Amino acid sequence: MAEPSPLSQYRSTQSLDRVCTEDTLKYLHECEYEGERQLATAEGVAGVLNRSLNETVDLLKRMRQAGLVSLQGSAVGMTDEGRSYARQVIRAHRLYETYLARMTDERPARWHRKADEAEHHISAEDVDALSQQLGHPRYDPHGDPIPTRAGELPELTGGALEASPLGAIVRVLHVGDEPEALGHLLVELGLAPGMLLKVVERGNDQMRIWVEGRECTLDRAAAALVRVAEADCDELPRVARLSSLAEGEEAIVVRLLASCTGSERTRLLDLGFVPPSRVSVELKSPMGSPVAYRIRNTLVALRPEQADQIVIETPEPEARS
Repeated sequence: MAEPSPLSQYRSTQSLDRVCTEDTLKYLHECEYEGERQLATAEGVAGVLNRSLNETVDLLKRMRQAGLVSLQGSAVGMTDEGRSYARQVIRAHRLYETYLARMTDERPARWHRKADEAEHHISAEDVDALSQQLGHPRYDPHGDPIPTRAGELPELTGGALEASPLGAIVRVLHVGDEPEALGHLLVELGLAPGMLLKVVERGNDQMRIWVEGRECTLDRAAAALVRVAEADCDELPRVARLSSLAEGEEAIVVRLLASCTGSERTRLLDLGFVPPSRVSVELKSPMGSPVAYRIRNTLVALRPEQADQIVIETPEPEARS
């Protein structure tokens, strides 16, 4: 009979110790995979767990006994078993976030916290079933790769937006969600994997970017959470939000924002806001809301915040006249 895996051993007891073990392994994996820190330390683990250094050292010793970590002074590393365990927890987390994004009306700002809770309680069988239900997605809504059942992950690519030079046109690969306050800010700005943006100004503490017809200001801490890669184009496409379209103007639907989820996303798709449908503004009410749009020979009334979820491509200026 095969030996039980570290995951099954720890999950046999619903304990705070097990949850802290899994959170520790996630942190160590982040340090190793993203390469943002030289080496994880006991002090760093204590900060993540919000526990005293003595409590954390005791936990790390138990994890070493279980064959999950190696300790050299205050430095902490993962063993192969620890890395395998970490990726199973990460797989559960990212699949659950994907489930929340695709199948529920849960607000994007709450995805990470709810997945943090769920990852410790979903069985390996339920994780596999969830992956199958979702069509075995490779990436979660933030652009993070989802480990395969065998624990495989692609090599990390790209770099932080904050390091992008002035004038650079880049494609968003990943939008971080921690710290939570900065993650919420990025969600509100509508930044999502796949978007193209241009750095239009750089300062010591802030940078301005142009994205989908809008200018946004990010401080360096927020920009550090956005991972990008150089885009293979010389200029940004003429895309904007449907809410910016003037009365009588026409555009082509490109996509819905990744933050548009659940029943709201289903409703907009059912109304015909799918690429490459043509849409035009027929009438704006005196108060500005709602606005009547014509799409697929049907008039549809949308509030500005709904139209803001729809990305459009506008024609060249000479094509409008």
